[in-house]
Amino acid sequence: ADRLKRLMVASTKAGWVTLDNLVHVEESTGPSAIDRLNRQRQVTLTANVKPGGSQAAIIQQMNQFAKDEHMDTAYTTGLAGRSKELGRTGYYFLLAIILSFVFMYMVLAAQFESFIHPITILLTLPLAIPFGIVSLLVTGQTVNIFSGLGLLLLFGVVKKNAILQIDHTNGLRKQGMARLDAIIQANRDRLRPILMTTIALVAGMTPLTLSSGPGAGTNRSIGVLVVGGQSLCLLLTLLAVPVFYSLFDDLGRSRVWSRIVALFSAIFGRARRRVATAAASLLGSLFKILIITACLIFAGAHNIRAQAPNDSQTPAVSARQTLKVAVDYKTDPPSPMPSLARVGVQTGDQQSLSLRDAIALALKNNKDIEVARDNVKIAEFDLLTSRGSYDPRFSAQNYFERILTPATSFLSGASKLEQDDMTATARFEGLAPKGGGNYRVDFSSVRLNSNSAFNVLNPSYPTALTFTYTQPLMRGRRFDLPRRQIEVAKKNLSLTDAQFRQRAIEVITNVQRSYWDLVFALRNLQIQRDSLADARDQLAHNRRMVAEGALAPIDVVAAETQVANFEQAEFSALEDVTRTENNLKNMIAENRQSKIWSVSIIPTDQVDLTLPLLSLPDAMTAAMQNRQELKQSDLAREINQLDQKLYSDQTKPQIDLVGTYGVIGNAGTQVTTANPLTASNDALRARVNQLSTLSGLQPLPAPPATTILPDLFGGYFQSLSNLASNQFNNFRVGVSISLPLHNRTAEGQLGHSLVEGQRIATQRAQLEQLIQVEVRNALQSLSTTEARLRSAAVARSTAEQQYESEKRKLDAGQSTVFLVLERQTALAVARGNELRAQTDLNKAIAELQRATGNSLTANNVTVSAQ
Repeated sequence: ADRLKRLMVASTKAGWVTLDNLVHVEESTGPSAIDRLNRQRQVTLTANVKPGGSQAAIIQQMNQFAKDEHMDTAYTTGLAGRSKELGRTGYYFLLAIILSFVFMYMVLAAQFESFIHPITILLTLPLAIPFGIVSLLVTGQTVNIFSGLGLLLLFGVVKKNAILQIDHTNGLRKQGMARLDAIIQANRDRLRPILMTTIALVAGMTPLTLSSGPGAGTNRSIGVLVVGGQSLCLLLTLLAVPVFYSLFDDLGRSRVWSRIVALFSAIFGRARRRVATAAASLLGSLFKILIITACLIFAGAHNIRAQAPNDSQTPAVSARQTLKVAVDYKTDPPSPMPSLARVGVQTGDQQSLSLRDAIALALKNNKDIEVARDNVKIAEFDLLTSRGSYDPRFSAQNYFERILTPATSFLSGASKLEQDDMTATARFEGLAPKGGGNYRVDFSSVRLNSNSAFNVLNPSYPTALTFTYTQPLMRGRRFDLPRRQIEVAKKNLSLTDAQFRQRAIEVITNVQRSYWDLVFALRNLQIQRDSLADARDQLAHNRRMVAEGALAPIDVVAAETQVANFEQAEFSALEDVTRTENNLKNMIAENRQSKIWSVSIIPTDQVDLTLPLLSLPDAMTAAMQNRQELKQSDLAREINQLDQKLYSDQTKPQIDLVGTYGVIGNAGTQVTTANPLTASNDALRARVNQLSTLSGLQPLPAPPATTILPDLFGGYFQSLSNLASNQFNNFRVGVSISLPLHNRTAEGQLGHSLVEGQRIATQRAQLEQLIQVEVRNALQSLSTTEARLRSAAVARSTAEQQYESEKRKLDAGQSTVFLVLERQTALAVARGNELRAQTDLNKAIAELQRATGNSLTANNVTVSAQ
């Protein structure tokens, strides 16, 4: 506080002085902040509404409290913030509802072309208001801005139901159905879509009514009003709209309504005519004022230029000088036109090109065609890959093995058992192309050498040949995965071929369109140049007539304006030529370095083509036979049928018949060393027999002699010979069964393929309908453009006659330059319209060829994927 007193302030008389010389400081209480509004002090009271409270009720109580205080007139109260916006919202919301009724009536009256039907529809809206309010009251919600927005949404949905009913009723009545029958039938037909949209809306709004958390109150107000209001309005609108429709239809047929309509038509008709007359009169007056003002300005300018140094000239002299000025009137010399050279095209380099040559180049160089051609080749290799499943497979294995085993038995014959072998195996296996079976042939050859004392043949050469065949009896017998892959690959090859042809048709159609666009652009450029030359001749003619005193100098300005306009049109036409030519070059050029980019293309085909004489049934028949999209759909359906066949087969149990037949061969070198076990056995038997003789017992019989076939003695080739002799063979025949307890995988795949088949059938029907639309539109376009061409030719001929006649009348003084320029512009427009109609006709022919699918045949094109 002391420092405040010592603050220095500026004085105009004493210089800088301290603040305590000017003010007296004392401590007291005061406001910490002073708020102002429009330079007047204000006090703001803020509060929040308790949950469940009404902001509108609180505002009403506050206004009543301020009124009861009887404050002085110098004090005023008002709302601010959300409270103020709430008041404004109520006003604008009421205005929005009124305007929505007005706009909905205007739009519906224009759509239905009736003053009665919109009233019938809008009568359903007042029914929605109490139902929406009741829904809010039942659920404990309040009327606020968000529920108001929901009410506007409710208007649109309720009105939509009435529109569906009345529109369909009117359509049935136009077909000749009686009113009562039409009302009943329309309500039957529209009940399902009305219920669908209502249920969808209620289901979509239900999460808003059940939501919780931040912002849930806002969502709940809208959701409750829409769900409750729409649900309650549904039944009443379904019953009330037909009743309102019949009542107002009777009213529309009454004499009272007819008189009211006639009265309004007469009143508004007279008012409309008066307004039109007044507007025409006003426009005419304004036009006259502008003409007179321009003439006065022009004449004043010339008088200023013709004024002599001496102001005391006689009127005759002034007139002569004014005439002299008019004769000597000259415009500024026109600026030279910019260059008409085309970007990237060398002047004088031209290349003639027919439509057939353009199509051939496009099919040869178009990148999409190359990609489609590569897709066909890829499909061919995929088919080759699928057929590779039945290629036999040969595998072989050869190895040397040595095994050393410690002796753990007295029968081992040695302290350690040593065995080595040279083993070679081979296998030949594959799938049977029919029946789904598989075969396998195994051959094994071993050279076995061992130090075992019990081997008679050492080394030995055991060989074996085994043939095994497995034949499915149920699953996989008629159809399996490899056969499905081959069939699908065949269909994909046909599919890619159809896609290749479809792409070729699209390229041909696009080339035709670009070719005729270029023809139009070139001829339009020539038309603009002819019009420009004609305008320049007219300008020179006007200048001569001005020099002769037959025309006013302003007519030269009008002719120069016409020349400038045609110059602009010429530059625009030149740009169109460049654009259309670049589009065509992009389709037929091999790459960006092609020579064709630097030359200008000159089309050689005549624009007058022969119109195809084709009726709608014939066109539809041709389209159904030739459209590649239908062929693609058929191939997709056939592939789906293969999937259904495979997955249906996969649901069967796995039962296979398995057969095996084997042949064994062996040979080796006989061992000469005595078998120790045999020698000990012989000694033991001799001792036992000696004791038996002494005791009177029978001696032990000698063991049977083991005879080894002499065919087993030999080498490896002897083993192969024994194998081929089929002396030692074995076979096995049996059945293998696999029963899955619940084959859900196959069932799911089968169900998926069945639904996919239904989807393909639906898409096929949709595609057929789309093709019908395209064919009908193409035929209509062909007929319409032909009529347009005839009318445009007549208009061009008459425009030429009118222009020549107007020029002759101008020379005779019976016309004006304005009319001549108008005729000149009309002639240029008529020539352009004729050229556009001819181009559209040629493009319509190309579109008809595409729609019927005979673009290849019509243009003598044979496509090949090679």
